[in-house]
Amino acid sequence: GGINEVGAFDGQVWVRGADRDGAYLGRFSGSAIEQVELPAGASGVKIVDVNAAGTWVTINGELHRWSGSDWTAVPTASGIWDVSAASASEAYGLAAGNLILRWDGTSWHELPKPELAEQARQITAIAPDDIWLSSQHHLSHWDGVAWTVIDAPDGRDIDEAAVGADSVPMIRAGYDRPSQSTPMYRYRNGTWELVSASVAENGFFHLTVVPGTSQIWAYAYAPFNQRLITNR
Repeated sequence: GGINEVGAFDGQVWVRGADRDGAYLGRFSGSAIEQVELPAGASGVKIVDVNAAGTWVTINGELHRWSGSDWTAVPTASGIWDVSAASASEAYGLAAGNLILRWDGTSWHELPKPELAEQARQITAIAPDDIWLSSQHHLSHWDGVAWTVIDAPDGRDIDEAAVGADSVPMIRAGYDRPSQSTPMYRYRNGTWELVSASVAENGFFHLTVVPGTSQIWAYAYAPFNQRLITNR
């Protein structure tokens, strides 16, 4: 079968795909991808995240965490679809209605929600007092006390967001018709900065953080000159 999804952190690489028997989940052993057994009747398998707090997947719509030898169901009635870990014992989940939950290693606890009129799509936890959300028109930042909602630059859509350990977000904005490109911006010191497009005449795609670092990679596209670029 084919590979549909890849997740990685600190030397761990997981893949999701399908074979003749249905859903397939595998882990790279260092020399080969080895299948990891799923609970009986598993379907709708999706990798949510691979991070310092473990490997998180949804199985039959329910959140599970890999314990090192087996899957453990993580009780939540909130339909969490994104998880980000601040440490090995602390993770944060995002669910419908912009519900934000903190996992303490055993159970989930609700945090205040940002005042957003749209659904957040991604959560990134740098530390308990440094959490970012991205949605279509905003970034939102939690400082441990309150949320600050930040408008996207120039009224653009946010198609992708990535935040490294330095807590400096980078976004890929929606398609800009005049320039016929998808520009990238950096949010630093309270200001949006347009990232030079000299190497990406038609824009940037697939922003990816190297786990545990401030390094972000992106695919830069220009006619006859496609390349990978990094902020470090």
